[in-house]
Amino acid sequence: MKLKVILSVMVILLGGFVFVLLPSETGDDAGDIHIEVIDADGQTVLTETLSFDADDSLYDVLNRHIEIETRGTSGGRILLSIAGLSTDFVHNFIKIEIDGELSRSGIDQTNLKDGSVYTFSVDSVR
Repeated sequence: MKLKVILSVMVILLGGFVFVLLPSETGDDAGDIHIEVIDADGQTVLTETLSFDADDSLYDVLNRHIEIETRGTSGGRILLSIAGLSTDFVHNFIKIEIDGELSRSGIDQTNLKDGSVYTFSVDSVR
């Protein structure tokens, strides 16, 4: 029993060290991002270049310049519509890609990188 506790503590500490030592993703201080909104037919319905400041989230930039609708949750905002592209968030959702890579965070937590392309399209829930 004592050995299990010691091993558990060691695993937790080792995990903490790995987390601290891994490089963290940070955004740029300021710059421009490119926004693309793609409809269900694959047609581009919006292309914009928007400026951002150091304290801006993706939500801040979108909310300032583009018509969006969101719903707040305990994990952050859910994007329900952007530039006329909408979702019910039951059967489909708005997918966010950054430079062609699927985003691993929502619009509140996404780091902004100068020159990056943020693409929004509807995808079905599987």
